[in-house]
Amino acid sequence: MFSDDQRESHIEKNNILIEELSIKIDALDRDVENLLNELEVSPEQLTTFLNDQNNFTPNNWSELLNQRKTLNEKLLRSLANIANPKKAKKSHTDRNIPSHWIFVR
Repeated sequence: MFSDDQRESHIEKNNILIEELSIKIDALDRDVENLLNELEVSPEQLTTFLNDQNNFTPNNWSELLNQRKTLNEKLLRSLANIANPKKAKKSHTDRNIPSHWIFVR
């Protein structure tokens, strides 16, 4: 299916994407820290506030729940789409195809 060069290229691309994601996460962490410092609250206080339905109107509360659900679904989809090169390599070797054969669909 993939040659070793293609697999290495794919792994390198994934490593670059992981590096970019790490940079974005660091930037988001700094933004969250700045917001919490501006509001002069701790993360626990903010979480407690956001989890209390009495702090919101019914419309705002339902919108907050919808946003949480949407974000969780997006996160799960993103996690499910991450390729695992080790698993792909293992499945390729599990086929027990002799090296002189050419894979054709």
